Amino acid sequence: MLAAEHIAVSPAATIVIHNVWSVNQGDYRDMAKQSDVLKEMSSSIAKMYAKRMGCTLEEAQAAMDEETYYSADQAVEAGIADEKSFEVVKTPIQMMASMDQAFSSDKIAKLKNFMKAQIKNETNNSQEFKLDSEQYQGITDRLDQLISFESEEPNEEPVAKKSNNSADKPLKNQKFKPLFLGGIK
Repeated sequence: MLAAEHIAVSPAATIVIHNVWSVNQGDYRDMAKQSDVLKEMSSSIAKMYAKRMGCTLEEAQAAMDEETYYSADQAVEAGIADEKSFEVVKTPIQMMASMDQAFSSDKIAKLKNFMKAQIKNETNNSQEFKLDSEQYQGITDRLDQLISFESEEPNEEPVAKKSNNSADKPLKNQKFKPLFLGGIK
């Protein structure tokens, strides 16, 4: 986070600053060496926090030693972040859950054909919006993927033993996979 020139934090975020930590094994010499490495790394990060927050190195190191938590407002006030990325919406958001795609295959095919025509007519300046060929291709590929998932049967594998743990059972509806695993390019 400290490598960014401008830091915008979600209003729901919590930022914690702490010392560098690791897992190590070995004898007392290995542990002593690892301790020295961790102290040096934490010191380097404390210097970055001190510069960003406009405080002394000792103050930054003390905050890291205490494992200090900051809300979004506190992070902006402390200088860790420059701003909150957006304000919390005051009006309720209405959502609808569905097991089906938002658009039918027919609508997706029509959109895809429209996009193909746009690719061919990229030099036509009469369009109100412009997407480059790569953007059109990314959307087209995603639409193809959605159409192919609509026609596939769910991929169910037999469960070796009876279990009450839902993580041991196969997914029943593979239509959710494209929504979470790839996104539109």
